[in-house]
Amino acid sequence: MKSRKQSVAKLPSGVRRQAGGVSAQSKAGSAIGITGRRKRQNNVALQEQQWNAFFKGVTAGLVLLDKDLRIVQINDTLADLDGLSVQKHLGKTVGEVLPALARVVDPIIRKVFATGRPILNVEITGETPKQPGILRHWLESYFPVAGADGTTAGVGALVVEITERKRMEEALRESEDRYRSLVATSLDAVLLTVPDGRILSANEAACRMFGRSEKELLHLGRKGVMDASDPRLAPALEARARTGRFHGELTLIRSDGSKFPAEISSAVFCNQAGEPRISMVIRDITERKQTIKALRQSEARLHALMAQQQAVREEERIHIAREIHDTFGHALTDLKFDLAWLGRRLTEAGVGSRTAIQRRIGAMSKRVEMEMESVRRISGELRPALLDTVGLIPAIEWLAKGFQTRTRIRCRMVLPPAPLPLDGARSTAIYRILQELLANVARHAKATAVNIRLQAGAGWVELRVSDNGRGIPKSAVTDPHSLGLLGASERAGSLGGGLLIHGTRNQGTTVTVRLPMGEMSKKE
Repeated sequence: MKSRKQSVAKLPSGVRRQAGGVSAQSKAGSAIGITGRRKRQNNVALQEQQWNAFFKGVTAGLVLLDKDLRIVQINDTLADLDGLSVQKHLGKTVGEVLPALARVVDPIIRKVFATGRPILNVEITGETPKQPGILRHWLESYFPVAGADGTTAGVGALVVEITERKRMEEALRESEDRYRSLVATSLDAVLLTVPDGRILSANEAACRMFGRSEKELLHLGRKGVMDASDPRLAPALEARARTGRFHGELTLIRSDGSKFPAEISSAVFCNQAGEPRISMVIRDITERKQTIKALRQSEARLHALMAQQQAVREEERIHIAREIHDTFGHALTDLKFDLAWLGRRLTEAGVGSRTAIQRRIGAMSKRVEMEMESVRRISGELRPALLDTVGLIPAIEWLAKGFQTRTRIRCRMVLPPAPLPLDGARSTAIYRILQELLANVARHAKATAVNIRLQAGAGWVELRVSDNGRGIPKSAVTDPHSLGLLGASERAGSLGGGLLIHGTRNQGTTVTVRLPMGEMSKKE
């Protein structure tokens, strides 16, 4: 009974009288027998045990106050707010232990005493002595505790801390505010939909894009803004259902029935209730498509112009090569014959071959032969006769052998055994590109060997040139001042091909050129 008396001493006066079972009314009432008193005592003891068990078992904060607003009983959870033990709280008012909260809590407790009715789910915000300067939030419910006479003898308070919940709600609210702000100010159309195609909301940009009000868009749904005949629509919906995301192009419909291309990014998510929602960000790419089309047309015209310029340049080279060969070559040949004739006449006149004039004539003849060789070389570099007479492969062999002779850089060649079905433009392009690549090797690579490989496939021809030099740096590949490489790339591009350069430091450089065969191969 000792423990029972201690616990009873903590209850409000009205409850204490009921717990003791020896009130003045019970002494004066002769109708109550000893058996009734024992039953009541047993019942009170059971109630006290249940009350104490309730206090210990509740994980939320729990406190019991008397009419003087003094703490009669408090559990560890609530006592921990100011760092004091349970015993140090007993007998103190809320204002004494939590002065910052008393001015809010005290009026609520007094109202419960006055009305005898509970007050539920009151949000309280404040600081605690244990954590000054930090705002915390609680959800509190106050309920009356009846005494032996049936009146409200105490007030109990159930306190649940909701600081974390409030923080999450605030974060969610801020996130929603940011989302709404972004959606409202977005230049792209934003729709919020559900999987069955209904539209839940649309921003102003979406209304402008489709030429409809938000109410109209909500009424129409997805079917009213998407072109059902677009073959990409069904796969897009399937991909989004499978992966939860979609990014791509689809055709949409404006209010006037006109169709336009759009880039769509959509993602599936769940709202707070766990219901699936779909956010769609839509961008009208009509102008982009038109720009791309115009750019491609411009590139096509540029390639055509480049091809024409290359053709004109080749014609000029052919003309100059022929002029050099015919004019200077014939003139030097005539000069050589004249020198030979002069030498014979001097010999017939008795002038010996060792005289100064004969030696000078011999030196002049050798000089003429050297100049004739220079004329042939310059004419060949401008336009090799082999390219026009016997084709690309012999011209490449002649070019590589001449390169090896001049530079002492060893050349290995892997060439097709038979002529390739290439038109003149492609044959010339491959020859000129190889000529430029070999010149770059001689000037920059510091290589000792070069491999040349020409091969053909189904509808394409590929030239690959690799050396064992120092390796071209990436900066040189993209340098706009690398005119030789730029010219080779443009020459390949003008014929619908491409050029790829890969260099490894101190291991060499590989250049791969690939061109389509062209009309000649198709005819064959």
